[in-house]
Amino acid sequence: PCSGEGLFRKSPEAATEWSESNAAHCEVRQKRILAEAVKLVKPCGLLIYATCTFNPRENGRQVSALLQNGAFEFCPIETGESWGVEVQEYGYQFYPHRVRGEGFFMACLRKSGGELPLEKRKIARFAEWRRLPAKEKIILRPWLSELDKFEIFEKANGGLVALEGGRMEDYLDLAAALKRRAFGIQIGRLKGRNFVPSHALALSQCVAASFPSVELSKEDALCFLRKEELVPEKAPKGWCLARFEGLNLGWMKVLDRRINNYFPPEWRIRM
Repeated sequence: PCSGEGLFRKSPEAATEWSESNAAHCEVRQKRILAEAVKLVKPCGLLIYATCTFNPRENGRQVSALLQNGAFEFCPIETGESWGVEVQEYGYQFYPHRVRGEGFFMACLRKSGGELPLEKRKIARFAEWRRLPAKEKIILRPWLSELDKFEIFEKANGGLVALEGGRMEDYLDLAAALKRRAFGIQIGRLKGRNFVPSHALALSQCVAASFPSVELSKEDALCFLRKEELVPEKAPKGWCLARFEGLNLGWMKVLDRRINNYFPPEWRIRM
């Protein structure tokens, strides 16, 4: 809640609600809200304070009060000159005649204590990963389209991960900041000179478009998804993609007398 001068251009009727007493009331409410909000911020966490007013008592003075006891520090934000944002001592003021938008104020504060900010940490979350050498990476060329644009890593458990080249710093930052199941594409694993593909690769856009595949009928596609016995016609020997209406369903391996279905058992359908 604020006195709202930043909305006057967008909503002229908002001007009729403005008064000095309302501005003073907003100042008190903001102070009370911030007193509760700071309790929710963990050490090293961020508090972003924003209003749609130009009133210094509702903007900079509120931020200044939070900084006085040392519990928070001001976080500068880079703003381009072309943005038209006015940099103030305790925040950033957006005036509607200078920016593409309405009137606005914001400030970013970081709570003291705890771990260092991400940008100051040196994180070795992928230290146990081995970059796949060129002589092994070449084995993957028939499987992945545009193989050269990926960096391939082998995890401690033997699984291979494809990451877009030149983005390791981004992955490191994300790994430190977010809980995640996986990064990159889990493409499979090497067993000697043989590659065993993962289900994720079959569903990925980076799987080679020229890789052998079998277009299944609806009945056969349902059998595949149930992990039932499957005998499609004209299936090429070896690894191939099972497809239905042009979409990859997963991997199967065609042998002399049988077909191994590599659809994940935990994903099989029961219908």
